[in-house]
Amino acid sequence: MEGRVFIELSKSARAVCPLCGHTIPKDIVRVGKETMAAGPFRTTRWHHPWCYAENFPETDFTKMDGFVALKTTDQTGLQNLKVSVDSKNSDKSGKNFVAPAAGISGSPVSKVTSVTEGPTSSPSEIKRFESSETSILYKGARLPVGWKSYSSVIIYEGDNVRPSEKIAAFDFDGTLVDTNVARHGADAWKLLYRSVPEKLAFFHHEGYKLVIFSNESNIDRWSNKRQAAIDSKLGRLKGLMELAKVPMQVFIACGKSNTNDIFRKPSTGMWHLLEQHFNAGRIIDKERSFYVGDAAGRKKDHSAADFEFAKTLGLKFLLPENVFTITTPNPLDSTQGRSFRLLRLSESVASSGSGGDDANLEESVEAQGYSLSLFCQGGYEEPSPLFKQNGGSRTGKCSLELKFDWIQSQIQIETLVIYTGAVVPVKTVLLLLE
Repeated sequence: MEGRVFIELSKSARAVCPLCGHTIPKDIVRVGKETMAAGPFRTTRWHHPWCYAENFPETDFTKMDGFVALKTTDQTGLQNLKVSVDSKNSDKSGKNFVAPAAGISGSPVSKVTSVTEGPTSSPSEIKRFESSETSILYKGARLPVGWKSYSSVIIYEGDNVRPSEKIAAFDFDGTLVDTNVARHGADAWKLLYRSVPEKLAFFHHEGYKLVIFSNESNIDRWSNKRQAAIDSKLGRLKGLMELAKVPMQVFIACGKSNTNDIFRKPSTGMWHLLEQHFNAGRIIDKERSFYVGDAAGRKKDHSAADFEFAKTLGLKFLLPENVFTITTPNPLDSTQGRSFRLLRLSESVASSGSGGDDANLEESVEAQGYSLSLFCQGGYEEPSPLFKQNGGSRTGKCSLELKFDWIQSQIQIETLVIYTGAVVPVKTVLLLLE
């Protein structure tokens, strides 16, 4: 006669999993299955969760007694494990199997996972890493409750964070908050825009999961003051989350610049951690997700890391000023209802340097109260506006098809024409409305 099935942390190292024959160590997640005998007696057999899930396909960890009492990381890891086992069972070759996520206490080392190094590397250069146990310390420095470290990343996942197909991702410094490099400490910050809490709440209520991806090399650079660097950074993030009053997930890349750290932006390792291990197996819809950052490669920017990060992942890239200064409830819908006169410029006219329809385009857009700037493959090209008189000639001409995308508040241009008569094709050229 079968009894209940429940889950808990093991209290000793005496039990042996009957499915694999290995001992279950103390303080790791285990599954208990009761067998009812005649009379008042019952016995419990203990299993590794990965063994149990593989042998009992109908397993649903979330419905087991004791699941809600587990740590959030263990809950997430178990949900990822279930998704992985289901994938393995549906693919008899086993090629699609992903080993249990690092979040499960006591899980075996995951199989190697591929993560691209970033846009500074060639597409063929791929970094590989192995999942291992997370820690409540980072290189000897203690982390507050709820925070954990993995490799060179510090991660926060609050109890109220829920997985979602839609990700609203943000940089931190210079995007959500204003921080002065000359000041240190948990309180040395202020909102960059007063509307930040309101806009974050809006995205949360629209079903987006809010995620912060932040570089913070001071944590690794300040080896003698690492605890102070951690307390300062995490304190600022905690302050923002308390002010915004919405659940947020945080990934902090602590590696130094110029070290080829796979997690430091513009490398995409932090996103892959989210995608593979910290979204409960939910597949992310990149078409409905976006990333907001200030490092866009403009002359005033310290780098193009945010722009390259989003471009490599195929995410919509937005500037903070285009998200937090829009007065409409949804900044992504801010251009709905506007009328734009989009022209098809002939390549022959644009390349000839004789002017022509490009002037009409300039007048058409400027008549509606907009100035223009060019957003090229490697970041912003100054100066702005795009159509700037320069000794009687114009620079930065655009040609061919123009396509308006209201979601990004941008106009896409297929070809950039430089006025030396040369037509230079680029993968992505965006005309931003400022």
